[in-house]
Amino acid sequence: MEALSTYDRNRDGVVSALEAHDYAKEKTWTYTQGRQRPTAHARFIGDADIALAGRKQRDGLPVLEAYDERLAGFALQVNGQAKGVLPFAFPLSDGGGSEIALYAPGDDQPLARYHVSAAAGDTLTLRQVMTERPLEFTVRQRYQWWRDAAWRRLSGSDHADATMMAAAYGIGMWNLGISNEWTRPQKNDIAPFIDTEVAVRSLLLRLGYRYALPRLALAATLATGQEQVSISLIDTTGTDRLHFRDRAWARGLELAAIYELGVDVSLLLDAGVRRNTWRLDELGALDGQRRWLGLGVEYRFGWHARSLR
Repeated sequence: MEALSTYDRNRDGVVSALEAHDYAKEKTWTYTQGRQRPTAHARFIGDADIALAGRKQRDGLPVLEAYDERLAGFALQVNGQAKGVLPFAFPLSDGGGSEIALYAPGDDQPLARYHVSAAAGDTLTLRQVMTERPLEFTVRQRYQWWRDAAWRRLSGSDHADATMMAAAYGIGMWNLGISNEWTRPQKNDIAPFIDTEVAVRSLLLRLGYRYALPRLALAATLATGQEQVSISLIDTTGTDRLHFRDRAWARGLELAAIYELGVDVSLLLDAGVRRNTWRLDELGALDGQRRWLGLGVEYRFGWHARSLR
């Protein structure tokens, strides 16, 4: 009876069956100190709950429904205020977004934080919010160390700067993607009146596994695909050039630490190794083995409901 007169959770003018049940459930839970937890099993066809009191006057506040029994006993805070123990439903802020914190039973530190954007009248589920964004895009800058003496002779250095762009689709803790990487062309004076210019481009298929921690993730990725090396010999006294190109099948492993900075944006630190061998006619074999250390930014997207993990 209290619910029918006081508990219009989303402020649309109507007290619904689920609103009344949730109100009574919380009161009973508190009164019995957790010994009794009323539950309801309902299936609604259409876009409306069952109205018990009042008349709908407006679109209500957006509501986050958290009725997953696997999370029973977990608690939620909305915009820094404790809102109750699951299973339950929670009103959210209209338009500007709501900060949500999920707490495990008896834990003072949040298990996860989210920012949810929803409009008036929307109903979201906690499962939607907790679902990982499936798409990710990264840009990385890498500092590479080359092992081969022939590379050092041609390029004039044992290192190279590389830029990498990658896109991937995630399924749970796994992700599958593709990357495009290229080194900055390196020039060297290898003999009187002869210069060289060396560059490498890679197109790789990537399979990764990610272990997530609060605000931090550790990832391991296997990569394989084609790498092309381009070498030019330039006659500095004229305009003559000799070009050498070869493609080779490459494979590599990288490890990364990923730290969440904010709205689906993370800072990424990675290290790895890659192997291949190019064969360049008169120049002979060129060992493509190198190690690298890189820094990058990752952006995750794909679900409209959540904008911050």
